[in-house]
Amino acid sequence: MRRGNSPYSAAITGGGFLFEETDALLPLLKSPDRKALVKDELVNNRILHINAEKSRSKAILEIKRRFDVMPPAFWEDYQAMNEDNRRIALLFVILKTYKILFDFQINVAIKKWNSVS
Repeated sequence: MRRGNSPYSAAITGGGFLFEETDALLPLLKSPDRKALVKDELVNNRILHINAEKSRSKAILEIKRRFDVMPPAFWEDYQAMNEDNRRIALLFVILKTYKILFDFQINVAIKKWNSVS
């Protein structure tokens, strides 16, 4: 299968769950000056405190990808949630963002959960 034909991506490996990082970057992503603020964070590392710029870049890229999947109203509700609910909501965002994880959840995890074994 050619690379461009697959609905799956290994992009999730660029960052993992990134819960604290998502919470920290959310105000920047919601800002009208998003592009400049995110670029400044990538260079100056004031919020994320990820030492390597390449790692910081990958984390920011994945957080932006997840942010763009959901409508702005979702992120307003997200910020009003308690921490436990935000973690669950972020899992929902991740499942919407990465088809491979959604399919794994539906085709493997849920079937195993529902089985007797």
